[in-house]
Amino acid sequence: MLKIQFFQSANKNNLFAFKTVKAFFNYYVNKSQMKKILIIILALVMFKIHGQNHYIGLDGGIYWANIASKDFISKPSFKASFAGGVTYEYFFNKNVSIGAGIAYNVRGFATKITTDTTGNTIDNELKSKTNFAYISIPLKLGYSYGKKKLFGFAKIGLVPAILLKAQIITPLVDVKGEVIENITENLTSKIRKMDIGGIVEIGGGYNITERCRVKLSLSYQHSFSSITTDNYYPNSAIRNRGVNLALGLDWAVSTKPFEEYED
Repeated sequence: MLKIQFFQSANKNNLFAFKTVKAFFNYYVNKSQMKKILIIILALVMFKIHGQNHYIGLDGGIYWANIASKDFISKPSFKASFAGGVTYEYFFNKNVSIGAGIAYNVRGFATKITTDTTGNTIDNELKSKTNFAYISIPLKLGYSYGKKKLFGFAKIGLVPAILLKAQIITPLVDVKGEVIENITENLTSKIRKMDIGGIVEIGGGYNITERCRVKLSLSYQHSFSSITTDNYYPNSAIRNRGVNLALGLDWAVSTKPFEEYED
């Protein structure tokens, strides 16, 4: 029974991810704001592409999401989901780099279910989950240090993001404490569409070959803007925050020996 529930949950998560990405391409790709962001990224990729170290890559991992707010009676808790995307990094010299990317992640929070369908207080581990699916454009300034094979890095930057889909999934519990059904409410039209936040990141990696490297990173994101509107917790402030553990694989588009860099 537990195995069946696990696969049902996984399928629901995959369906939610598919629907939100599809919604992004159907709705946002033609928006002038999104076009400007993509043009900026392409310009960064093409900037001095010859004779320098340019890396493109893929990364993915677990994103533990929560919110920062003083307006909730029930304290929100972290919820875990997949996060991943494509990355680009350009090195000015041995240590300093700038980077950009396009990433998908599901932010939000979870709250404990405290009452059953009759309004009686219950004690269980069930939670409602509020999901905010975003396409984000992380822009980072980094500093790397290390030997020929092993290296470490630290980065700081901004993360503009566009909301794809928002929903809350609430389990209905009967007097016996058993789940009757899960109720899904669409919140997309109520949540602020644009979000911008800051990010700090630390990590390390290993140069497998001259052109290929693997890296592991831990980052923390915190939004500067509130997701609230006149239709969603008006007169309140709710900001996304989260921790991301990611594994990445980078490939050098073009390389230049570090010895040739001007310090």
